[in-house]
Amino acid sequence: KNESSSSSSSSGKGTWRADVISGPFKEPPSKETCAAVRICVQELIQPVLKQMEAWTNDERCQAASTLHTLIILGQDAVVTSESLPRVLQALMKHVSDLEDPSYPKVCQTLRTIGCLLPVGSWIEHTLRSLQTNAEGGHSAWLVLLNEMVKGTPKGSLFPYMLKLSRVLSRRSIALSEDRPTRFFARAAMTSLLLHYDNNNSSAAGGGGGAPTGSGG
Repeated sequence: KNESSSSSSSSGKGTWRADVISGPFKEPPSKETCAAVRICVQELIQPVLKQMEAWTNDERCQAASTLHTLIILGQDAVVTSESLPRVLQALMKHVSDLEDPSYPKVCQTLRTIGCLLPVGSWIEHTLRSLQTNAEGGHSAWLVLLNEMVKGTPKGSLFPYMLKLSRVLSRRSIALSEDRPTRFFARAAMTSLLLHYDNNNSSAAGGGGGAPTGSGG
């Protein structure tokens, strides 16, 4: 199977995109495999989130990789078990250090969340966090938003485009004195525009570089 192709997932409401998901699965896992994980996904996720706080790089990288797999297999059950807010909070703590060895896998997990989980399940929580945090505390949530947007299926963000644009245009974000906040706000807006463009022209989009370090 062509790994850059997209197809409807056999085990969830999202769209399977091998180019976004990558990891151990080249195609959607079987319904039987997913069903076994979904039964106990909450119990499986909790120790993984704890391991992400480990001191050693190897343990954090292993935890991020395991969490990525659990998102693929658990999908909607991650939402219905009310585990997603804790997952996002845990991932948010690991995107401020761009040199952390777990950072690439954390970003891959975020793109997989955008790809396979219902948009409304993560976007409302993320926007709420962006609107309630004090100025200078937005950059990590902007990284989360940017990465999840990159993974979303075509057209799935349309109902939220106006709300997203309004939040990203807020003075405390767009004109923040915190340089990483301004950078990642622009990056998120660029990803939104690419999402819109890809839906209309099927053009491929990508992200740019990032500043050294990020605040908040």
